[in-house]
Amino acid sequence: MSHDPRQRGSRPIKIAYTFDRKTDNLARGLTYEECSIYESDENIERVAETMRKLGYEVDLVGNLEAVVKRLASDPLPDWDLVFNYAEGTTGSAAMREARLPALLEAY
Repeated sequence: MSHDPRQRGSRPIKIAYTFDRKTDNLARGLTYEECSIYESDENIERVAETMRKLGYEVDLVGNLEAVVKRLASDPLPDWDLVFNYAEGTTGSAAMREARLPALLEAY
Protein backbone atom coordinates (compact mmCIF):
# COMPACT_ATOMS: atom_id res chain seq x y z
CA MET A 1 0.00 0.00 0.00
CA SER A 2 1.58 3.28 -1.08
CA HIS A 3 1.23 6.52 0.83
CA ASP A 4 0.26 9.67 -1.06
CA PRO A 5 2.39 12.55 0.31
CA ARG A 6 -0.42 14.96 -0.59
CA GLN A 7 -2.66 13.36 2.05
CA ARG A 8 -2.70 13.91 5.78
CA GLY A 9 -4.53 10.93 7.10
CA SER A 10 -7.79 10.73 5.18
CA ARG A 11 -7.80 14.32 3.87
CA PRO A 12 -5.69 16.31 1.41
CA ILE A 13 -2.88 18.43 2.82
CA LYS A 14 -4.19 21.97 3.33
CA ILE A 15 -1.90 24.73 2.09
CA ALA A 16 -2.31 28.32 3.22
CA TYR A 17 -1.29 30.44 0.22
CA THR A 18 -0.05 33.90 1.26
CA PHE A 19 0.58 36.74 -1.17
CA ASP A 20 0.49 40.48 -1.67
CA ARG A 21 -1.98 41.26 -4.43
CA LYS A 22 -1.29 44.10 -6.85
CA THR A 23 -4.93 45.26 -6.85
CA ASP A 24 -5.02 45.42 -3.03
CA ASN A 25 -1.96 47.65 -2.94
CA LEU A 26 -3.25 49.88 -5.73
CA ALA A 27 -6.44 50.30 -3.67
CA ARG A 28 -4.26 51.31 -0.67
CA GLY A 29 -2.93 54.21 -2.76
CA LEU A 30 0.38 52.84 -4.00
CA THR A 31 1.32 53.79 -7.55
CA TYR A 32 1.37 51.27 -10.37
CA GLU A 33 5.18 51.48 -10.35
CA GLU A 34 5.30 50.77 -6.59
CA CYS A 35 3.04 47.78 -7.17
CA SER A 36 5.20 46.23 -9.88
CA ILE A 37 6.59 43.63 -7.43
CA TYR A 38 3.16 42.37 -6.39
CA GLU A 39 1.21 39.57 -8.00
CA SER A 40 -1.75 39.92 -10.32
CA ASP A 41 -5.05 38.21 -9.51
CA GLU A 42 -4.48 35.96 -12.53
CA ASN A 43 -1.06 34.76 -11.35
CA ILE A 44 -2.33 34.12 -7.84
CA GLU A 45 -5.19 32.01 -9.15
CA ARG A 46 -2.89 30.12 -11.58
CA VAL A 47 -0.59 29.07 -8.74
CA ALA A 48 -3.56 28.06 -6.57
CA GLU A 49 -5.13 26.08 -9.40
CA THR A 50 -1.85 24.24 -10.02
CA MET A 51 -1.68 23.22 -6.36
CA ARG A 52 -5.30 22.05 -6.53
CA LYS A 53 -4.58 19.99 -9.66
CA LEU A 54 -1.71 18.34 -7.75
CA GLY A 55 -4.21 17.21 -5.12
CA TYR A 56 -3.80 19.81 -2.39
CA GLU A 57 -6.51 21.83 -0.68
CA VAL A 58 -5.69 25.54 -1.00
CA ASP A 59 -6.73 28.33 1.34
CA LEU A 60 -6.18 31.72 -0.34
CA VAL A 61 -5.18 33.74 2.72
CA GLY A 62 -3.58 36.93 1.44
CA ASN A 63 -1.08 39.29 3.02
CA LEU A 64 0.50 39.61 6.47
CA GLU A 65 -2.51 41.41 7.92
CA ALA A 66 -4.83 38.67 6.65
CA VAL A 67 -2.61 36.01 8.24
CA VAL A 68 -2.70 37.84 11.59
CA LYS A 69 -6.51 38.00 11.45
CA ARG A 70 -6.75 34.29 10.62
CA LEU A 71 -4.35 33.29 13.41
CA ALA A 72 -6.44 35.32 15.85
CA SER A 73 -9.71 33.76 14.67
CA ASP A 74 -11.82 31.14 16.34
CA PRO A 75 -11.49 28.37 15.36
CA LEU A 76 -7.81 28.46 14.48
CA PRO A 77 -6.95 27.69 10.85
CA ASP A 78 -6.24 24.03 10.12
CA TRP A 79 -3.33 24.58 7.71
CA ASP A 80 -0.74 21.88 7.29
CA LEU A 81 1.76 24.20 5.66
CA VAL A 82 2.11 27.71 4.26
CA PHE A 83 3.18 28.58 0.72
CA ASN A 84 4.47 32.11 1.24
CA TYR A 85 4.52 34.36 -1.80
CA ALA A 86 4.05 37.57 0.19
CA GLU A 87 6.41 40.47 -0.48
CA GLY A 88 5.41 42.93 2.26
CA THR A 89 4.99 46.66 1.74
CA THR A 90 7.48 48.61 3.86
CA GLY A 91 11.18 48.43 4.68
CA SER A 92 14.04 46.75 2.85
CA ALA A 93 13.34 43.77 0.61
CA ALA A 94 14.85 41.36 3.15
CA MET A 95 12.79 42.81 5.98
CA ARG A 96 9.55 42.81 3.95
CA GLU A 97 9.97 39.20 2.89
CA ALA A 98 10.96 37.99 6.38
CA ARG A 99 7.99 39.35 8.32
CA LEU A 100 5.46 36.67 7.51
CA PRO A 101 7.84 33.72 8.03
CA ALA A 102 8.99 35.29 11.31
CA LEU A 103 5.39 35.67 12.48
CA LEU A 104 4.60 32.04 11.63
CA GLU A 105 7.79 30.80 13.27
CA ALA A 106 6.99 32.73 16.45
CA TYR A 107 3.39 31.55 16.37
